[in-house]
Amino acid sequence: MAINFDGHTLKEAIYQYVYCPSGKDLCLHRYLRKKRAYRYPRVRRKRQKPNLDKKSIHSRSDMINERRAFGHWEGNLILFRKTKTNVFTLRERKTRFLIAIKNANRKAKETSKTLINYMEEKLEMTYSLTLDNDPALADYKGMSESLKSDIFFCDPYKSYQKGAIENGNRLIREKLPKRAHIDQISQNKIEKIMRERNSRPMKVLGFLSPKEAFLQERFLRGSL
Repeated sequence: MAINFDGHTLKEAIYQYVYCPSGKDLCLHRYLRKKRAYRYPRVRRKRQKPNLDKKSIHSRSDMINERRAFGHWEGNLILFRKTKTNVFTLRERKTRFLIAIKNANRKAKETSKTLINYMEEKLEMTYSLTLDNDPALADYKGMSESLKSDIFFCDPYKSYQKGAIENGNRLIREKLPKRAHIDQISQNKIEKIMRERNSRPMKVLGFLSPKEAFLQERFLRGSL
């Protein structure tokens, strides 16, 4: 009697054979795309409950969206292997100026404190932040109150909506790849990397560097 398999059942049967004792003896995993010697259980992503008091990225003004206003930042976390330490990255939308802040862990209160302390000390022009829905950013009300800034959020699982910082993170990853020993890298070293990145002229800025464009905007506002 013929047995009819649907696509999912057949796929599961193949994987079960690949990882059964006979399949392991034959090293069949080598023929899989990822060539994993062990099968890892799939972790179901926890669905986030919507927060109705969060400001959506869709409510950002045209001045921010079209990069006509200065002092509006996008933020993200860069994660590393085998450590809780991460780097909070920020990019000013109009000037493409990049900032990276070493952060000890992903606890919401501590992440918020790290960001607030740095930005209050280093920056005077912070009118808004656009973030994603990472649990580390759950203390957004504290950030908004301390920085006196609006905070906008991307739609769940759509971090590409804040493309400025996503593109900036690709530049940062050239010097701080996922395998980097971030615990051994000081904030001063990170800022040296940022100075390097912010000194590159950009066509979109009329061949000014992000640093030059950023300082020019601050000078126009009398904050230098």
